[in-house]
Amino acid sequence: MFIIAIFLIFFPIFSMAQIRQEFWSRLVMNKTIDNKWNLGGDIQYRTQENYHLQDNQRFENELLQSIRITVYYKIVEEHKLSLIASPIVYFRSFDVVNKQGDIVDYREYRWVVGAMQQYTAFKKISLRSRLQYEMRFLKIDSPNIILQHRPRWQLQATFPLCKINQNFRINYLTSEEMFIANQENNTFFEQNRFQNALQLKYNFIETNVGLQKTLHKVRKEWLKRDQWYISVNFLF
Repeated sequence: MFIIAIFLIFFPIFSMAQIRQEFWSRLVMNKTIDNKWNLGGDIQYRTQENYHLQDNQRFENELLQSIRITVYYKIVEEHKLSLIASPIVYFRSFDVVNKQGDIVDYREYRWVVGAMQQYTAFKKISLRSRLQYEMRFLKIDSPNIILQHRPRWQLQATFPLCKINQNFRINYLTSEEMFIANQENNTFFEQNRFQNALQLKYNFIETNVGLQKTLHKVRKEWLKRDQWYISVNFLF
């Protein structure tokens, strides 16, 4: 019902927003230190079409490069409740500025604090609720650095599809994530992501392949982003 309500609210915007085709990839590594501490890191690489031409060549131009270091601390083992902090988050984003395909890039530093992650289970369905607060320093390579505060909340569900053997499982994963931003004394709904994926889990490797639909507000304009993505996670 929640997802249906979100869809009905934003349906008029989806019908009017400019559409952009993108590809997202992500490599994640997580290492268990002890029964309380985990250390994680990820790198991302994204590409995009020339949206001035809308040529559907989503692998044609760079969109983003990033690196992130994350620390997890379990505070309630019984409910799998953890605190999350990412002291090192660096993004480099690219924008196609004209039909000729000229690119400009922007650098960004983030600091994620007070993040929380909670896992629950309903029969065989696994639920995850994640609440994060990001302090974003935008355009750090320019004289006018912009500070943005952005809380984000994600609800994710994993449905088991089949079990090949003891070490190999196939699941269906779906999630909804909302972003609220405050920038220069202006608070606004910044982004909404809806994700579907097929998840393959084999031993310590988890691979997610799917499609994500994003509604994104950029410079007072709503953009609809269609994103193919793949994520490979190594759990040590």
